[in-house]
Amino acid sequence: MTFDKDALERLQNSRDFYLFAETLYRARESAIAEMHARPTESLQYLAGRICQADDILNQVNYLKMRDRWVETLRGT
Repeated sequence: MTFDKDALERLQNSRDFYLFAETLYRARESAIAEMHARPTESLQYLAGRICQADDILNQVNYLKMRDRWVETLRGT
């Protein structure tokens, strides 16, 4: 999956898009935490959800966007 780079640059300037990406990040972290309580048979499903979230977060440069928005939001 690839995204339009210009569109992503515009979206990364949106606080709302950052908050959306943060929600996706938290869902990914929740799925990782669920892995500890799940039987082996269901781990493949959770791993798929985690990989899908990782792909999207990487494509939208979530970590870079988070660093910028965390600093911006602290100032408000």
